[in-house]
Amino acid sequence: MNEHVRLRSGVRITDKGCSGMTSNGTQVPIKRDWSKISEFCHDARTPERIFAHYQIEKALAAQLLNSDQDDRLSLYAEVYSKLFTSLEDHPQNRNEYRDDRIVNLQTRLLRTLVRKGARFGELGAGDCKLSLSMCNHCSSVNAIDVTDALLPPGEKPANFQFAKIDGIHLPFADNSLDFMFSDQLMEHLHPDDAVRQLSEVYRVLAPGGAYYCITPNAVTGPHDISVYFDKVACGFHLKEYSYRELSRAFTGIGLRKQAVLFGHGAVNVLVPAKIGIMLEMVMQGVWRGRSRPPTNSVLRHLMGIRLLGYK
Repeated sequence: MNEHVRLRSGVRITDKGCSGMTSNGTQVPIKRDWSKISEFCHDARTPERIFAHYQIEKALAAQLLNSDQDDRLSLYAEVYSKLFTSLEDHPQNRNEYRDDRIVNLQTRLLRTLVRKGARFGELGAGDCKLSLSMCNHCSSVNAIDVTDALLPPGEKPANFQFAKIDGIHLPFADNSLDFMFSDQLMEHLHPDDAVRQLSEVYRVLAPGGAYYCITPNAVTGPHDISVYFDKVACGFHLKEYSYRELSRAFTGIGLRKQAVLFGHGAVNVLVPAKIGIMLEMVMQGVWRGRSRPPTNSVLRHLMGIRLLGYK
């Protein structure tokens, strides 16, 4: 490689890595192993497009973090719509973030957790592929998100409903759903709003109902666009959690009975939540003082949070 190549966005590739210039002239280094991270994330974009994404998302995330509670109710939808419309090559716009293979695996797993005929809700439904796949298993399916920008056109099953929300409040009666699911949502909420949304989940769950939450583990983070640049998340992952933190949050709103799902693909086993917390403590000790392994798929999958809370 030549010593460096200058790109239109101000990104510079060198034999030591990459760097980019923010709008105020501050140099932001891209990690030396950015190409390995890009391959791991199935992100085919050039460094200049990755840096453009980073700049936009970090600025929008700052708006959310610095806003007051009432303003955020409308701001969530605004910033996400702005991100997707500003970046035509965003992975979600290209439907690469959740391909059919992943949706099929998730559907097979959920059908072992969700009883036939249950009332199902998915928080952060995005393109609604997963929710739509559950329609022939559940009596009612509610896809819930702050934006309908990714909602596919066309006719939907009669038992499917899309609900656009403010990020917190759920438009359902008390005890009206049997199972709630979210995948890569919790980390996108302001920490204060996460507690409020959890309280809403508890309210709408029927007695005996469950909330299954999948979210990246802070121990192996960051997991947003910051992975190319920073040691902690500073993009739209406003707060990445550990098992211990999320378990405490579940307990705080009333979901005291908890389990962790370990496994891969169609082979999974439920174990007490304390097992996940203990494993996390061991891995934190192993990685203390070392760089985190952002491209180790086995470790990231093993440590990814998959927590169930029961009402």
